[in-house]
Amino acid sequence: MSPAARDAFATWGLVAAVAAAAAAPRAERALGAPPSAEQCAELFDRHVALASRALDPRVPEATVGARRRQARERPGRVAAVARCRRELGAAEVECGLHATGLDELERCMP
Repeated sequence: MSPAARDAFATWGLVAAVAAAAAAPRAERALGAPPSAEQCAELFDRHVALASRALDPRVPEATVGARRRQARERPGRVAAVARCRRELGAAEVECGLHATGLDELERCMP
């Protein structure tokens, strides 16, 4: 095999590997079981708590709890859970559930 052919072959292999790595999360969402409604609801609760603490790290737990309850009662909550189940994979939700900060949670999302 000539050096030019070897370089071309290596380049195509690298391109294929990058494309496969980029497509893997979408394939997992398409082929895997979606997250449960309970997992998505828990993810939204986690987001409320982390957002509250991002605004004020010393926010009392009672205030965080009240904000979670308010968020659960919002009219768009059912639609948001359905969208979570449709658009996120289980691994992304699980990642978000283990996030320790708002930035970390947002990095879990596609």
